[in-house]
Amino acid sequence: MASTRQLDAVLDLARERGAVVRLVGDPEQLGAVDAGGSLGMLVNRVGGVTLTELHRFGDPLEAHATVGIRTGDPSAIEFYSGRDRIHEVSRDQAMDQAYADWRADRAIGPRSLLVAKSNDTVAALNARARGDLVAAGAVEASGATLRGEVTAGVGDTVVTRTVDRTIAAGAKGDFVRNGDLWRITAIGEDASLSVQRIDGSLTAVLPAAYAAASVDLGYATTAHRSQGMTVDRSRTITEPGMSRQELYVAASRGRQENHLYTVVEDGLDLDLHHQPDPRSDAETVLARVITTDGNERSATETIETEQEAAGALDRTVPEYLHALDLTRLAGELDGPTPWLPAPAAGPLASIGGPLNVPPRSGSGSSTWDPGPRPNAPSGCGALMPWHHPSAPRRSP
Repeated sequence: MASTRQLDAVLDLARERGAVVRLVGDPEQLGAVDAGGSLGMLVNRVGGVTLTELHRFGDPLEAHATVGIRTGDPSAIEFYSGRDRIHEVSRDQAMDQAYADWRADRAIGPRSLLVAKSNDTVAALNARARGDLVAAGAVEASGATLRGEVTAGVGDTVVTRTVDRTIAAGAKGDFVRNGDLWRITAIGEDASLSVQRIDGSLTAVLPAAYAAASVDLGYATTAHRSQGMTVDRSRTITEPGMSRQELYVAASRGRQENHLYTVVEDGLDLDLHHQPDPRSDAETVLARVITTDGNERSATETIETEQEAAGALDRTVPEYLHALDLTRLAGELDGPTPWLPAPAAGPLASIGGPLNVPPRSGSGSSTWDPGPRPNAPSGCGALMPWHHPSAPRRSP
């Protein structure tokens, strides 16, 4: 999830040292928090090598379904509905049901992860999970301070949020990575955390300063933070307003199963500014999510799109006709406009002189001179570049 500025800095360094940069990633997953979109632009313009086989999932059909979500195909929903992976819930039920199923997973063994859209929901789920585990004696109540002044004790599951190559993990040169899930095994007198990755493969010691800045409880997370995590089961609270990129990431965290707790009703707008939308079923909500593209475009692509739109006929023709209506009205109210054709005269015969505009209340007439204009345009198409001088010029 490198931002455009980070990528630019890497490329500058590579040019200085004569190095080659290979970009690896998925432009259909969630991008950087800062300005991004560069990888997607490069894929669209230059192309790239694409992986065709997914090995994470136990069921090849689930791998195919996640590709459907990735490409915006609503028929991908059929895989989840056919295996009872879609749970239709109200907003009030969503947290309770997802959390209850997560606790059931934990009781029988699979590594399970709760995923939600908002930070508030994630914080509430993490606090609830830790409180229940402390009450059950599975986690120590006291401990060290994590990011956001959250307490974690021995037995807690935590997630590291920042890559730090100076913190060794294991004995073979590995290091702490963003999105790794760990279990706290001991807390030092200096508040450092001794941790073991939840798959049992690596151990590390996280300094107190790193823990306070870059470690969260790891029972629940947002879709953005879940990127890079792998568990046995994921349980995602899916709601209107999510994008397919969020759903694609969340629904591809679990090797064995990925469940979607889909909110089908919102609370009433207490201000009553608009009539509430009709209630939708879970599959309709998910179809809207899958067809909602939340991908960020690069600044270059955004500028080009806006420049193209500025000269598009479906935009400029209505604007031009509206301007004609206004200027005819001005002529009727404040004297003639010799450069304006009669309504039945066809394309403008000549253009020149200031434009008369209606006087404001209590004032005399006023004029606006838009500057020199081409004479005798051959039609509407010839007039477009004059009407939008910033629009790109097109050859006939």
